Amino acid sequence: MKDISVVIPVYNDEEVLTELYCRLNRGLKVISPNYEIIFIDDGSNDKSLDVLQDLQFADHRIRIIRLARNFGQSNAIAAGLEQSQGEFIVIMDSDLSDRPEDISSLLEVLNENDVEMVIAQRLERNDKWINRSLSKVFFMLS
Repeated sequence: MKDISVVIPVYNDEEVLTELYCRLNRGLKVISPNYEIIFIDDGSNDKSLDVLQDLQFADHRIRIIRLARNFGQSNAIAAGLEQSQGEFIVIMDSDLSDRPEDISSLLEVLNENDVEMVIAQRLERNDKWINRSLSKVFFMLS
């Protein structure tokens, strides 16, 4: 069993995947040497899969799940969760809107409290106004 699984749905994010991997890898090595990164290619039509395969060739801790077409983020996450082997599972976006460096803080909160889940929300968003507005409505309703 792995200590940590990071589940990342990917859709047309070829430009940021290498940076995402480098930042994730740097942070995870400090937390535990026993981790896996599961990328779920959700039917990307750019070179995301090629980038992921290059990364996987260099790092055996990377696993790739390729969906036949775009099934959507929630289905991609479900596919990754089904394959994850970690005691702790982190779900994050591939577009770097989630900071890989925050994983250690999330795990710290989890370990210091008697909880089974930690959910984080970004306070400062650099998204388009429509995305910020939809996020505010979502968090008000939840």
